[in-house]
Amino acid sequence: MNAELWSDIPAEHYLEREYPIVKEYAKKNNVPFIASIGYTPEELSNLGPKVEKAGVDAIEFSTHYIGRDYRPVVEAAKALRESVSVPIFAKLSPFTPNIPELVKELEKVGVNGIVATNTIGPALSIDVETGMPIVGGPYGYGWLSGPALKPLALAVVSEVALNSKLPVIGVGGISRGVDVIEYFMAGASAVQICTAALIEGLGVFKRILKEVEEWLARHEYDSILDVKGLALKYLKPEPRRVWAEPPIVDEKKCIGCGFCEQVCNYDAVHVLPDEKGKRVARVDINKCYGCGLCTSVCPTRAIAFKEYIT
Repeated sequence: MNAELWSDIPAEHYLEREYPIVKEYAKKNNVPFIASIGYTPEELSNLGPKVEKAGVDAIEFSTHYIGRDYRPVVEAAKALRESVSVPIFAKLSPFTPNIPELVKELEKVGVNGIVATNTIGPALSIDVETGMPIVGGPYGYGWLSGPALKPLALAVVSEVALNSKLPVIGVGGISRGVDVIEYFMAGASAVQICTAALIEGLGVFKRILKEVEEWLARHEYDSILDVKGLALKYLKPEPRRVWAEPPIVDEKKCIGCGFCEQVCNYDAVHVLPDEKGKRVARVDINKCYGCGLCTSVCPTRAIAFKEYIT
């Protein structure tokens, strides 16, 4: 959690002192220089031309909007698009409503891509020794980032990818190479990493990149683009099934950790020794309701539903 409020450093400081340094670095290393600004149409109309003049290659504009109508997001996009000529990317909040309709409106405005997603909030954490909030924005609220955000962000990435040809940049909870793979399978064209870098340091980028390359090599892919959108064909409006079906255990993958047994509310899964004494999970099909909780906690994916086994 964090409680980042408004910057106490004026925009002029960034434009006159920070941006020239970043621009020089980006040019030297042949990487794009992307600014991130927000929030209102008025603020974007003011800041957009200034950061474009400072030499950015593209602009991400954060909407951080939570409401029942997505129009404020579209109005912000219009204001920025009319103010600058460089590519612009709309950064959405996890609970932005009517994403299929919204992305079509953003396409009409001329947005060049979508970033998904912002942090979650407001969120509250309390120090039980003092009764005081841990962070301390208004009402003690903060915003939640990191691994807890990833499943929500993945859903938004996939929803955008299913309803638009715009490229999507996936953001939220990436701390391992497989997280990057998961985002690309959901339709992302690129990813951002923040919380993991704050916790681990700048070395996190090389580590995650190495893990991505190793995963691709193990699975005999030549490029990460080979897995882009791979999961989208399975993400359909109708449910995978509407009847209870017990999962299947791959005994070769099972390590006998017992997580599945621990979380099963129906007493349907037990870890028992096989004929060689190895402890493996067993599913009682007469008790199983097919809820899937066991499959979501299995660290080796040894327990899975038939339709998800390839």
